[in-house]
Amino acid sequence: MFQKIKRIVGIVLVAALFFALFYIAYIRITEKPPGFFGYRLIRVSSESMEPALDVGEVVIVSKAEPETLVKGDVICYRAEKGYLKGKLITHQISKDPYVEDGVYYFTTRSIKPEAVDDPEISEDQIIGKVTHKIPYIGTIYDFFTEWYGMVLLLVLIIIAFSDDVINIINKIREKKYLEDDSQHSNVEDIEQGEVAMEQRLNEFDGIITQLDDPDL
Repeated sequence: MFQKIKRIVGIVLVAALFFALFYIAYIRITEKPPGFFGYRLIRVSSESMEPALDVGEVVIVSKAEPETLVKGDVICYRAEKGYLKGKLITHQISKDPYVEDGVYYFTTRSIKPEAVDDPEISEDQIIGKVTHKIPYIGTIYDFFTEWYGMVLLLVLIIIAFSDDVINIINKIREKKYLEDDSQHSNVEDIEQGEVAMEQRLNEFDGIITQLDDPDL
């Protein structure tokens, strides 16, 4: 039972490791978080939405049609103006959206009392609408993406699969032993063959000597 639990934990840790690596690589390549069935996981990285969303929390962002978004909704979008240009922003829609030439435009802001409106955005910049939040996941993610967290994760994976690692090591040693033993046996066979050949040559030389002896 304990071995089964260790294996399950190991599989979960390996899956978490690969997911974290995939998540980081995807964001760096595409500059946006990966989506799964219309949903994305985005980490809150600033205090602008506290106390509704704390730093380190992960929010679930679902794809939303621009006509369904209204004042008060919290959305995630990619900024294209100002000092936040290129960054993912999670803010609340502060004004009623409007349409111009068939395109929806939105104004957002932080929920802090002293906050001012962000630069206006278009529907093309919107990633989606925040529907749920997952506390503490961001803190765990931050820890395991640091070098010490990665080391700890690898150690935990090795411990979880320690029996498998030991079996693999033993099989490698056994294979090497069999190869060495086989090579040793081959050397002995060669040496025995050389001795037998030498004996036969000596016997042959004796026969030749007897044939050459005039007294015989």
